[in-house]
Amino acid sequence: MADLVVNGIIKEVTPIQSGKSQAGKEWKKQTFVVAETYQKNDGTEGENLVAFDLFGTEKVENFGKYNKVGDSVEVKASVRSNRWEKDGKISFFTSANASTWTPEQTKDL
Repeated sequence: MADLVVNGIIKEVTPIQSGKSQAGKEWKKQTFVVAETYQKNDGTEGENLVAFDLFGTEKVENFGKYNKVGDSVEVKASVRSNRWEKDGKISFFTSANASTWTPEQTKDL
């Protein structure tokens, strides 16, 4: 499957989550939200919010060093859905795991 690519503005960054796996390995996770602007059918602009997850100490720390709310970015992510069933009820959960994020280039006028 091809990566999802989203261009937009960082709207929110959640606090870092951390813990230990069952194997005793430490992990870190952080989520950030990007707002992508799009044109509605009536000609007005809309805003689509996409939440991306970062997994791993290096990714989380690098994101925090170089990015902040309000920055324009291009994010590439792998998208994955998981099926969950309990008591006959079926649900699906979709996650977008950011693989790369780069500042958007300023367009020359």
